[in-house]
Amino acid sequence: MNDLIETTFYTPVPEFRWRDRFGNMIPVSELDTKHLFFTIRMIWNHSAPERMRIEPYRQYTFGAHYTPEYMGQAVRAIAIELSHRTDTEPYFIRCLRFMEERSNSVFGTRRLEHQNV
Repeated sequence: MNDLIETTFYTPVPEFRWRDRFGNMIPVSELDTKHLFFTIRMIWNHSAPERMRIEPYRQYTFGAHYTPEYMGQAVRAIAIELSHRTDTEPYFIRCLRFMEERSNSVFGTRRLEHQNV
């Protein structure tokens, strides 16, 4: 990821923690890059219209903890964290750019410039 990423807001989410399926609250900085990518792709696939989903698509049921506000914070925190990673695979970059190009219609987002994205 070399130039930019779309996020829902410009400001970081201090102390954001991703809640995994077991209820563990984990700082995004402690999650590996692959996990971060598949998490943001999962959020994308559940937010985007069907025609914009990135395959493979797996339907998840989210509990009450995963409010629209929480998911917006998750997208923001994960996107920012991914922008600082140096081990992103080419497939991740292609998918993230796909999401970026279409994110305004899904999330109503604005461009956030990053050095490493």
